[in-house]
Amino acid sequence: MYGLLKALLYIFLLLQIIILPAYIWSILDRESYESFLLKGVSPLTQKSRNTILNERIQY
Repeated sequence: MYGLLKALLYIFLLLQIIILPAYIWSILDRESYESFLLKGVSPLTQKSRNTILNERIQY
C-alpha cells in the first residue's frame, strides 16, 4: 500500500512539474506562449494552435 501511494505521489509531482510552468507562462505572457504553440510541431498542440488561429481570425 505504501508503494502505491509513493508511486501516485511521484506521478502527481511529475505532472505538476510539467503542467504548472506552462500554465503560469500562459497567464504571465499570453502572446509569447501562443507564439510558442504556433511554432510547435507536436500533434498534441495542433488543437491549441488551431484554436489560437481561429481566435485571431475572428478579431
